[in-house]
Amino acid sequence: MSFNIRYDAAQDGLDRWPLRRPDVVGHLRRTAPDLIGLQEVLRRQLDDLGALSGYASVGVGRDDGRDAGEFAPILYRTDRLAVLETSTFWLSDQPTVPGSRSWGNTITRICTWARFNDRATGTPFYLYNVHLDHESQPSRERSVAALLDSIRARRYPEDRVLITGDFNAGEDNPAVRAMVAAFRDSWRTAHRSDTIAGTFNAFRGDSTGPKIDFIFMGEGWEVADAGIDRARTAGGRHLSDHFAVTARVRPTPLCTACVPVEVVPGEPMELAPMAVTTTRVERRVEDQTLRVEVVDPEEVAEKVAMTPGDIAMLLNETGGLRVQNTSPALGA
Repeated sequence: MSFNIRYDAAQDGLDRWPLRRPDVVGHLRRTAPDLIGLQEVLRRQLDDLGALSGYASVGVGRDDGRDAGEFAPILYRTDRLAVLETSTFWLSDQPTVPGSRSWGNTITRICTWARFNDRATGTPFYLYNVHLDHESQPSRERSVAALLDSIRARRYPEDRVLITGDFNAGEDNPAVRAMVAAFRDSWRTAHRSDTIAGTFNAFRGDSTGPKIDFIFMGEGWEVADAGIDRARTAGGRHLSDHFAVTARVRPTPLCTACVPVEVVPGEPMELAPMAVTTTRVERRVEDQTLRVEVVDPEEVAEKVAMTPGDIAMLLNETGGLRVQNTSPALGA
């Protein structure tokens, strides 16, 4: 989940944090995402979210690198995930200096990241959580460039990557287009033609604006489902001035030496490291299995290449094949 919870501001009246807090905490408890990238979180709000049992968090305040100013924290379920390393960098010319800002933004902006191990699948991966500037377009574009540079420079480049964030920019904005050039938007992958996708609602519930909140995926993930969470408080008000975005994703094998296989009905065969029959193709990588099933073997004779990335999309385009990934889904 990526969720801008709106900072604790007295001027919000009936939508101020103390009135929303029980509903936000209750909703997160009910939906129980494995990972939550939050934005606009003050120290006292993070303390309030400590009421969520089974979660821990990483992150620092943007003003001093400790407790002052907004956090971009990552909450995670401790029964599913273990933190291997974590840090925060500032979206500025001085990324290690707390409170620093550059590029036209008057408000300090940060990115908090963590490398996790998924206990359910044994898969290590990175999550980057970011909040871009709401006014300066140069800042948004430079911040995305800094984010992408940091991801490329990660210590374990073979690990998969997820990115959550409030980008304060719609899908047509150059900053978001730069992200889409390198990563896939999980929601758009699952909802290619949907036009009602606004995520900033200003506490009024409007969905007609641009989608500015995202969960991006790198190579090695497939989407089980994705959504925009428009839940309300018990009194019918909105949980925040943003809708949360959600995704359930599964790791898929990262293939470096892909073997083309011709699946011909009536001719079972074995080809290491792939097991091929008239009804099934499996690619085994460590403890993960990506299974491709022929729906109608009497009519389908396809050349199948197990390639990196979104193999499900490739195979489903044939209309005769179905992909089943047996890895447990990760809810974000």
